[in-house]
Amino acid sequence: MLVSSELFKSMLDKIFDVERSSLLNISLKIMNRNNPLFTIDNAIIEMIRISEEFNVNNVADIRMKCLIRTKYVPELISNQNGLYCTLVFEYVDMHTAEVLLDEPPEIYEFNMLAFDIGSLAKSIGIHHINDISSLSDTALSKEEALSILSLEFQLISDDEYNFNKSAFMGLFKQVSMAKVIRYIANAVGVKRIYLVDPDNTSIYNHIYIPPEYWKINVIFDYLQKQYGVYNNGLTYYLSKGILYVYPPFDVNATRKNKLVVLKPPPYTYVGGPNYYIEDENTLTILSNSDVIHNTDSHILSENVGTSQLFVKSDSTIDGQVNYGDSFKFTDTNMIASNGMDNTISDQSASVKYAKPTMNIYQHLSNFARSNTEHIILNWSYARLGKIQPGLPVDFVFDEKDIVMTKTGLVESVIYTITKSSAKGGNSTYAISGVIGLRLDVDQKKYEI
Repeated sequence: MLVSSELFKSMLDKIFDVERSSLLNISLKIMNRNNPLFTIDNAIIEMIRISEEFNVNNVADIRMKCLIRTKYVPELISNQNGLYCTLVFEYVDMHTAEVLLDEPPEIYEFNMLAFDIGSLAKSIGIHHINDISSLSDTALSKEEALSILSLEFQLISDDEYNFNKSAFMGLFKQVSMAKVIRYIANAVGVKRIYLVDPDNTSIYNHIYIPPEYWKINVIFDYLQKQYGVYNNGLTYYLSKGILYVYPPFDVNATRKNKLVVLKPPPYTYVGGPNYYIEDENTLTILSNSDVIHNTDSHILSENVGTSQLFVKSDSTIDGQVNYGDSFKFTDTNMIASNGMDNTISDQSASVKYAKPTMNIYQHLSNFARSNTEHIILNWSYARLGKIQPGLPVDFVFDEKDIVMTKTGLVESVIYTITKSSAKGGNSTYAISGVIGLRLDVDQKKYEI
């Protein structure tokens, strides 16, 4: 293995010293909560896609494609309400496909929603609900009954389903933003919460949630935009029963757990199934693919400005403005300004003037995003459940024989589970991952 930097080589060697399997045996059983006699246990999974985009959605988007014999479809259609399934994941040896006894099976239960069920029904002659009872095994030809159809389902757990449809209404008195968020989470049934301490530590006499913001998918955004929670944006995401609430653009965040992504120079490593290692509280993975860079910092700088001046709304009385209470932002730093004519520095390329407000946190959040970049990279032979929402990350790469790093947060992870060409037959599957990172635009020399 040839790596230009000896430091980089030593980090990669740690990964390849230990072999870790990412091959799975998967068993699927489809059932109905309202009809205990309904069961399909011989469907074949084609693909499972688990999309966790922490800044876009608030729960995972899980899609499953599977093959089902046509003779089961009429009964499946009549039992589509209350449909659910259990999935059992067992990791297997990379070479023999034998189940790894030292790793317990992972068992999941999901509610199921079939996509395009109407077109599927028409394809086998069901045009009305009354047609189902007449379309039995005997009504289908032998060839039709034994033929296989591909169906796609959306999967969602009870916790995530109940969270998505929840709402909260209320008026708070003498509270901090942290207490409001924790109270709302508890009120909608969340049992555990990971909450980064808000930058806004003010105690409010009243916080009112208007009716149009009672639903859980908008209530936290309302708090950020109306009152302010963090200086670096706000996102929230429910994963495995834990609600994560944190600032998504805080590229210098620290936490007990951390992700390290190693990106070696092109063509320096080929082959081998070991693409990650766990050490105490750090997950280190190797990405040997091209990196896709996306940045809108220039556009944001034009729209938001590289500096911004606003006046605190409580300093405006009867149309008179006390400019001593105005503030100027340059990038993500806030400094007091004595007046609007003393706000433009030599580094200010675009100054914007905002409306009077007391919410400095939303203004700072706009700047925070403009100082970041978004990258996408592959994680071959991935493992499920290793990456949590908002996990701090060190992106480590080689540049002209110098190991450099950028810090940031994990913004998304998408797992694709497909049939494996390894031993084990139809039930053996491989996992690949695509990871999105939100990184600081600045880089520095990597230090161990």
